[in-house]
Amino acid sequence: MGAARVWYMRCPECGAVAPVGTVAQRCGVDQGVRWQLPVEVVCAMCGAQMPVAHGDAVPCDTDVRCRGRRRLLRRAARPGGWWPCLHVFRVPADAVRVRCPHCATSQPGPAARPTRR
Repeated sequence: MGAARVWYMRCPECGAVAPVGTVAQRCGVDQGVRWQLPVEVVCAMCGAQMPVAHGDAVPCDTDVRCRGRRRLLRRAARPGGWWPCLHVFRVPADAVRVRCPHCATSQPGPAARPTRR
């Protein structure tokens, strides 16, 4: 089983580049998107619904290493069974939030502003 595909879109409402929250369209038997039918996505940052067409996705051009943790099913795992994911995946350089296609962890993207403590 391979990693899930994550789409990144630029929202016309808030202007953020983030992973798509949900896709509103009926899927075929093969669970693929049929671009002949209208497709709408929901922004993961502000919740705005926007129509999209094939080719509207923002290209992924930057490598990011996942900071999430995943649970291992083996008994030989660390106490508690959690290991860092550390999966390297490509995202748009303008992404504010990113989602790891391996463990589905949402984390700050390359364009996120650093927080001061």
